[in-house]
Amino acid sequence: MGVVEEKIERKEESLIERWVSESGKKAVTHFNVLRRLKGYTVLEVKPLTGRTHKIRVLMSHLGHPVAGDSLYGGKNDKIKMQALHFAEMSFFYPI
Repeated sequence: MGVVEEKIERKEESLIERWVSESGKKAVTHFNVLRRLKGYTVLEVKPLTGRTHKIRVLMSHLGHPVAGDSLYGGKNDKIKMQALHFAEMSFFYPI
């Protein structure tokens, strides 16, 4: 299992795109490699903080963008959309 912890903020020139920046807000994600394929790796990802585009930004920052994610550098030769899907979601609701 690995951990990625960086600070993320919106790029000044964009309404959509985010990037890793010292002046950003903390973003933490745990990940586990499930399977390695030719040119791709299947991960189990557990975000610990909520930030817009966090998984996409952090993986791209590490040099491993999400497949099909053209905004953050992912190859889209085999898939025409982001290969970012969830199987389970849970959260603590304090009320």
